[in-house]
Amino acid sequence: MLFQIVFHAQLGREEGLFTINDVLEEINQKMVRRHPHVFMAPEEISTEKVLTNWDEIKKTEKQTQTISDEMERIPKAFTALMEACKVQSKASKAGFDWEDPLDALEKVAEEEQEVKAEILSECPDKLEEELGDLLFAVVNVVRLAKIQPEIALRKATQKFIMRFKEMEKITLNEQKSMLDYDLDGLEQLWQLVKSLKN
Repeated sequence: MLFQIVFHAQLGREEGLFTINDVLEEINQKMVRRHPHVFMAPEEISTEKVLTNWDEIKKTEKQTQTISDEMERIPKAFTALMEACKVQSKASKAGFDWEDPLDALEKVAEEEQEVKAEILSECPDKLEEELGDLLFAVVNVVRLAKIQPEIALRKATQKFIMRFKEMEKITLNEQKSMLDYDLDGLEQLWQLVKSLKN
């Protein structure tokens, strides 16, 4: 990483735009500006206050006026799960949030009903929209439970793979393929594997 900084600073110097000293000075100013609780505060302040200050400082730096401006500035490189979580956190700062995960879970149930209705109506565009709403609502529950959605989903995916692998072992021991089973048979295998792993 340091190589990249020095390399770009050299390119900037050759173009007559800036020098490594300019870069270091800006980094120094940014550190002091964004961390007044470290460099300027005479008294201890709470973590919540530090985070509130941090958001206000970044808002000033980026010249964002509204929370929706902040939402629109969330990096597009984020995964959809990360973006949804960040958007919801920003909405929460405006007081637009559920009290707890159980309240948010009611929204999941509501969205589930809307998905069912769209599956029955066979309108793919509307179904995509409603499935997106359902996923967004689930992320809200996860966020309010103070769990990282990316980590939770990754763990669930790995658990699925391990259980699927166990199902395959059982079928191979019986000298069968999973394709030899109907859906009910596969569900029985799945439940067996779940019971063995619990």
